[in-house]
Amino acid sequence: MVLGTNSSIKPLVESLRVSAAQKVATELAQELKDYSFGLKMSLCEPQDLQLSMDKFQGSPPPLWAEFCSHMFKGKTTAQLKIDVVFQIIHYILTDGTELTRFHVMVGQGVHSLTRSKELVTALCQHGVSVSYNTVKRIDVDLAEQVIATAGDNRVPLPAVLEATSPLNGAMDNFDLNESTLAGTGSSHDTILILFQNVPLILKKPPRESAISARSLFTRSRTTVKLRSKVSCQ
Repeated sequence: MVLGTNSSIKPLVESLRVSAAQKVATELAQELKDYSFGLKMSLCEPQDLQLSMDKFQGSPPPLWAEFCSHMFKGKTTAQLKIDVVFQIIHYILTDGTELTRFHVMVGQGVHSLTRSKELVTALCQHGVSVSYNTVKRIDVDLAEQVIATAGDNRVPLPAVLEATSPLNGAMDNFDLNESTLAGTGSSHDTILILFQNVPLILKKPPRESAISARSLFTRSRTTVKLRSKVSCQ
């Protein structure tokens, strides 16, 4: 057995000091950080989330997929766990700098049901939801897109509504004292629901490149007053 110089032996000794678990963890962490869900500059519309999911499930990161194949059994259940656990760890490792489908849906879902800033913030601090500011920013982005699509001097309506079909509506007030018994910080909204019966037309799913993109500017979106943009009709 021939021993080399100290300089050639040192890297070998250092590699032997690294445990197998540490090596796997390091490689997985790098793969997680390098992955992109494509939602960082997205409006996070339903089709965007669907495209992001199709991309991951169609071609999951190879090392992560192999690692999870030894942990989760059952084709359907395993696929769901591989997807959800990946998103949670990815969000934590990147300090929430890139959105994931799971965190967007949790934040939007919890806020739509409770209107609680405190609950969304608590979930964000535990790494399972986007921040409250992100939830509000997504809402404003989508509202501004509807207004921009409608154009000047027009009523902004969702694209799913047919102009040639009868339109029905229902309106009511909504009050929620979510912060204190005195009503400080509570929500008082007017809800308008529009619906119509139109033929169902199945559209082909958009390509991955069809993920929406929001405008690039840095002003605070949570303070935008949409009321000044849309006059009462």
